[in-house]
Amino acid sequence: MPSFLSLFLCALTASAGLGAVATPAGGQCLAEICGEDVSTLTSRSSIPAVLPLRRNELTNAERLSRGLPLKAPTRRRDAVAARSQASPVPQATYNGIIRVAAASNGEILGYMSKDLIVGVGIFQTTTLIANAAQVSFGLDIGATSGTDLPITLLNTPGPLMALIQGRDNTNPDIAPGSFHYLYFGGASLPGSAPDSPPASLPNTYAGSGRLAETSVWNVDILSGVMSGQWTNTDGAQHPLQMWTQGTAMYAGADSSAFFSKYPAAVRLITLTFVPTVIAQ
Repeated sequence: MPSFLSLFLCALTASAGLGAVATPAGGQCLAEICGEDVSTLTSRSSIPAVLPLRRNELTNAERLSRGLPLKAPTRRRDAVAARSQASPVPQATYNGIIRVAAASNGEILGYMSKDLIVGVGIFQTTTLIANAAQVSFGLDIGATSGTDLPITLLNTPGPLMALIQGRDNTNPDIAPGSFHYLYFGGASLPGSAPDSPPASLPNTYAGSGRLAETSVWNVDILSGVMSGQWTNTDGAQHPLQMWTQGTAMYAGADSSAFFSKYPAAVRLITLTFVPTVIAQ
């Protein structure tokens, strides 16, 4: 009898299907996405953004009610010092698309599509460059890479490219040994801050109660290599893997644990930013 590891490796190297739903000949769907009915899901657009309130944003009355010390009085010289700081470094804007390749051998599988999976609201791959999602981000002039970047979606819902908590996760956290996973999707402004825990942001996922992060993208301009970094609710960060199942795009800390729960073909992927316009 083949071992679980051999089954996983076979599925990992198998070619992803053309559709988002992977259904074997027997008719039983083994994938995470199995043709969900959008009528059973609550629209995320109705959920207001809830961002954590920092302590220094509380009024003195609110701080007293919580047993916190009063804020220090604002001194005029603080404002003068702030005005004397150097102006922000000018930025260059990079526009482009995202190419998807197999992590095992570099085979180009296509691009991140501008078309969300109907009824689910997450990004998928496409083989047609004309259907690729167009993205944009800024870097300081002269910089060749950026970390914890927000990426703007130009021709598909967003406006920010996001990682979104998976439907079946019991909490927003990912870790080695856990099947928990993340969707690629879009989320609303203002987005989340770098290295901050998941936030309740209106996003493209068609279900309810899923948290998201936006300032999570790392891009190397010279190589085009893109990666991401999810921050757990306790601040922990684990190396992020990315994969496809069918055409659906996922991220997480353990693709093999994901495959154990959803045993349809899984393929580890890499992302490459392909620039089309650089504006200063």
